Amino acid sequence: MDRSVRPPIKSGYLNCTLAVLFLAITLVNLAFAAGKDKIDPADFPETAYVLSARVITADTGVTVRHNPACDNPQGAFMRGYCAEAGTQVVNNTHQYVQVIATLGPNTYTLIGNKLPPPGPYKARLLEDGSIELLGPSANGELHAHKFIVVAIEITEKPN
Repeated sequence: MDRSVRPPIKSGYLNCTLAVLFLAITLVNLAFAAGKDKIDPADFPETAYVLSARVITADTGVTVRHNPACDNPQGAFMRGYCAEAGTQVVNNTHQYVQVIATLGPNTYTLIGNKLPPPGPYKARLLEDGSIELLGPSANGELHAHKFIVVAIEITEKPN
């Protein structure tokens, strides 16, 4: 028998093998991801007190959209459409959270995307000058939320 000629692989066997291989790779990735996402509260040596937090809506400008088909509308339908929706003006806004917190002798104004309720939080200062606050999520798991420092008020003068 000539060994250079192989029998054709059945597609059902190949699909099953690929599915098992994909499942194994997915489970290994999940195992590694679950292990590295654990947060150690010991990594947050400071205590920050959130005094207030509020959502700020900032106006970022206006976008004007003009439909070029409305430059010379043909027919009653296009004239009616262009009268209503030919030019659209949209006010653009951006929302962020402003947090006032004390950390040591200083009062910080922070911005981020999470709204922490007032109270004490474990915190750490990062190398890029931002602050991470450690707090529980709705299901009780600890999560670190990064805030950018926009202002520092020194409340005590150093000796």
